[in-house]
Amino acid sequence: MELFDFNIATGIISNYLPILPNIQGYGIEFSPSSERLYATYRIGTSPMMELAQFDLTQPNPETTKQIIFDEANHLFALQLAPNNKIYCATGYQNSLGVINNPDNLGTACNYIQQGQELASGKLVQLGLPPFITSFSMLPLLQVTIVWGKYQF
Repeated sequence: MELFDFNIATGIISNYLPILPNIQGYGIEFSPSSERLYATYRIGTSPMMELAQFDLTQPNPETTKQIIFDEANHLFALQLAPNNKIYCATGYQNSLGVINNPDNLGTACNYIQQGQELASGKLVQLGLPPFITSFSMLPLLQVTIVWGKYQF
């Protein structure tokens, strides 16, 4: 897993930083404030996977790795939702993992492995619905139209 800076004005990618080398990565997501980075991955041939957090406010975020959860062999996609929680596809379970407070450091992020139960008979697989998280974080635009005595 690698981290870069991206200049939105020029499109230039710079400041290469290897955060977690030599892993089999799967999911990655930023907290709502973009101060924390979460990743799910497997190290080597181990059947167990890990969910880790990195503190991006520190000068060397690669040294801030905190294991949030490592008691499962199925930790896959991560997705920040409009409710500011991060959901984790737990693979072949009837519930999603939930990071309830993703801006908090370490275990204060309050990860619950079986945090969101699915409908009866449904199982999560490896992924979650794909959408660009930042789109759901944009403020809603409200427009008022006045036409004569009518207002919409």
